[in-house]
Amino acid sequence: PTKQGYTFAGWDGELPSTMPAKNLTFKAKWTANTDTKYTVRYWQQNIDNDEYTLVETVNGKGTTGDTLNVEIKSYDGFKVIGSYDGITIAADGSTTVDVKYDRLTYTVEYEYTGKVPSGASALPEKATYRYGATVTVAPNATAEGYDFSGWNRSDFTIGEDVIISGSFTVRAYAIEYVLGGGTNSSANPSSYTVEDEITLEAPTRTGYDFAGWSDGGHIAKGSTGAKTFVASWIARKDNSGTVYYKCGDVEIAQSKALTGLETDASYTEQPIEIAGYTAPEAQTITVKAGSGNDIVFNYTATVG
Repeated sequence: PTKQGYTFAGWDGELPSTMPAKNLTFKAKWTANTDTKYTVRYWQQNIDNDEYTLVETVNGKGTTGDTLNVEIKSYDGFKVIGSYDGITIAADGSTTVDVKYDRLTYTVEYEYTGKVPSGASALPEKATYRYGATVTVAPNATAEGYDFSGWNRSDFTIGEDVIISGSFTVRAYAIEYVLGGGTNSSANPSSYTVEDEITLEAPTRTGYDFAGWSDGGHIAKGSTGAKTFVASWIARKDNSGTVYYKCGDVEIAQSKALTGLETDASYTEQPIEIAGYTAPEAQTITVKAGSGNDIVFNYTATVG
C-alpha cells in the first residue's frame, strides 16, 4: 500500500500458511517520512503603506506530522508579528508559513540651542517615521534680526530616534555717519543689533554748534537694517580778527578789530581813505574759526 508522506513498514500480523475459514484483518504500519517538504516565507512591511513585500523564502524538509519549528529571523529595523507555534508539517508537502515583520518606528524632533529670539519661527512638529524612510529636513528657521546656523542634519534615511538642532546668532547692522566736517564721538558705535537701544552722542566741529542728528539720533530696540545719521550744524558767530593799514612794514593808521564773524562765511572789508596814500582794492576772506581772521591793506604813498 502507499500513503502520502509515509513509508510502508509492513503489516501488524503474520499471514498464515493456510487460509483459515474466517476473515482476517491486517493493519498496515507506516513510518513518517523525514523528507517531507515545507516552505517558510518572510515578509516585511512596506515603508509607504501597510502591505508586505516578500524578502526571503526558505524551503525545508521535516518529518510528516511533526510540529514545525519555524525559524524567526532577525532583520534590522523590523519586529516579527504574530505567533508561529503549533504548525504541523502536512503529509502532502503543502505546508507554507508566512512570517510577517512590521517596521520599527522612530521619531524626529527639532530643538533650538542657545538663546532663542522671541520672534523665532515655530519648531516643526515631532514626527514619526518607519524604519528606512527618507526624512526631508525642514526649511531653515527664521527670526528678524538674527542669522540661523542651519539645522545640524541634512536629509537622511532614518534608523533611530533623531533630534535635529539649530541656533541663532544676532545680526550686526552697519551705522554710517555723515559728519559734514565734524568729528564723531568715540561713544557712537559703528554697528548695532536688534537687541540694542541707542541714543547717539553729539559730535564736535570747530566753529560750529551741533544742531542734532537726523531721525533724532535714536535707534529703538527691535530695529533692523543699516542706518545713516546726518549731523546738522549751526555756524558760530564769535570769530574775530584785525584789519591792518600799512605802507611797507609801517602801520599808517590805527588797526581795526573785527568781531562777530560767522564761521565759513564770506566777509568783505573796504579800505579807508588815508591822506597821502593810495588805497588798495577791497579784500574778501572766508571766515575761519577762531581769532586769526586778519586783513592787511597795503597802501602806496602818493608822490609830490
